[in-house]
This record gives sequence, structure tokens and C-alpha cells, in this order.
Amino acid sequence: MLAFMTEIVALISTLQPLATLGAALVAAGAALLTLFVTGRSARHAEMRVSQREVIQPYLQPLSAAVHECIALSFTVRRTSVKNKPAEGWISKAREASETMKTLRTELRYVLPGLDNGLRVLSLLPHWAIHVRDLESDRPERMLEAAGKLVAAIDDCVLRVSTKGLQPSRRHIRRVVSSADLVKKIFDEGADSPTNLLASVVD
Repeated sequence: MLAFMTEIVALISTLQPLATLGAALVAAGAALLTLFVTGRSARHAEMRVSQREVIQPYLQPLSAAVHECIALSFTVRRTSVKNKPAEGWISKAREASETMKTLRTELRYVLPGLDNGLRVLSLLPHWAIHVRDLESDRPERMLEAAGKLVAAIDDCVLRVSTKGLQPSRRHIRRVVSSADLVKKIFDEGADSPTNLLASVVD
């Protein structure tokens, strides 16, 4: 019995250095993991700050251009419904389209995935002018769909400007589907020369 106890004590004495080594390895692994996570978080934080800084100069002009494109498109339609002169509003709508066209080019790499949505928005004033006198609900449906497109673009821009995150796939799909709907409604009639208008604005 005494011999057995002696063997147990000897075994424990042999294993103790291994246990100490194991504990040291675990501690070292934990330290490395903490360092990796901390470094990764720091890099993500830097990237978010960078994203916010990149888009910052475009926020005011983009906001103004989006508002003008949608507001002037509605106004062009209302002047027809109320039989009011529209020449001045049509001219402003065309100017808004050109402004959006320029911004779209500048934002192509700042807001990847939104190019088609911005393109449709730049075409909207021309489309509104084209359908302004139709005696149907197509202009209203097109403008309603355009309002949803603007909301989708706003969500993407806010995501970048406030969180420093690029638009997610879900956000981009929403922009693309909204833009496609606007174009689909415009294309419903035989009077819709989309390709001709696109060649003028693009």
C-alpha cells in the first residue's frame, strides 16, 4: 500500500510541470486571441470612420439633388392636372436631372450598388415631362414608385454616413427593385421611348 501511494505521489510530481505548461499555453492563446480581436475591431472602426469621411462632402449636394428630382417631377405633373404653365418647372426639372447625372458619376465608387437607382432618379424628371399630360394613373403610380426609390436610397446613404457601413445586399436589392418598378411603369405605354431618353441623359 505504501509503495502504491509512493507511485501516485511520484506521478503527480511528474505531471505538475505539464499542468503548469498547459496553463501557460492556454494563457498565451487567450492573449493572442484578445490581441487579434482587438486589432480587428480597431481596423473595422478605422474603416467605418473612413467611409463616413468619404461620403461627407456629397451629403448636402446629394440630398438637394434627390429632393429636386422628385419634387420637380411631382410639380411638372401637377401643373398639367391644374392646367398651369409648366415651362419654368420643366426647365428646372431638366437642370435637376443634369445635376443628378453628374453626382451619379462621382458616387459610382463611393456608393457601390446604387448606380442604377441614381440613374433612374436622374431620368425621372424627363419621364415626368414625357407623361405629364396623360389622362391615366400611370404618372401618379410612377411618381409613387419613385418615392419608394428615394426612401431606399436614403436608407443606404444614412447607413454609410452614420454607421460607416456600406449598403448591405438587402439594401441594394431594395434600391434595384424600386428602380426597376419605376422604369417598368414608365415603359407600360407605347409612348415611352426609354432608350431615347436614356441616351440623352446617360
